[in-house]
Amino acid sequence: MPSGETVPDDNLCASCTCQKGEVTCTYTTCTALTCKDQYRPHGECCAKCREGMCDLLQSSVNA
Repeated sequence: MPSGETVPDDNLCASCTCQKGEVTCTYTTCTALTCKDQYRPHGECCAKCREGMCDLLQSSVNA
């Protein structure tokens, strides 16, 4: 496999390439969500909040 060519991987959060005969992967870090109703769209790495279902982060300090 030529250097720089993309290597298939079952992990949707991995991006792998061939580098000098070695497979090198980088991984996407997903943002933590604050919503209760989460889903992961087909073919995507990270989860998303369903429309209109996100909770706002509440500060524990009252003004």
